[in-house]
Amino acid sequence: TWNYTGNPGAYVRIELLKNDSLYSTIAVKAGKGFNGKGTRYWSIPTDLPVGSDYKIQITSTTNSAHTDTSDAPFALTR
Repeated sequence: TWNYTGNPGAYVRIELLKNDSLYSTIAVKAGKGFNGKGTRYWSIPTDLPVGSDYKIQITSTTNSAHTDTSDAPFALTR
């Protein structure tokens, strides 16, 4: 889930970062949401490496100034 302000456009790109670098794209064009809140459900691939250095980055598809990254890394464990 995420919150937004202003007018970021209708769609966002959602990316998975590992060590602050692009690891994979979760969604090329997902709806931004409604009333300042967005949600995207995603199944974590079983082949994703275990690690504690993942982040999610969400960026407007029409204005890259509207972007945000997870405040802190999260871990994937098995």
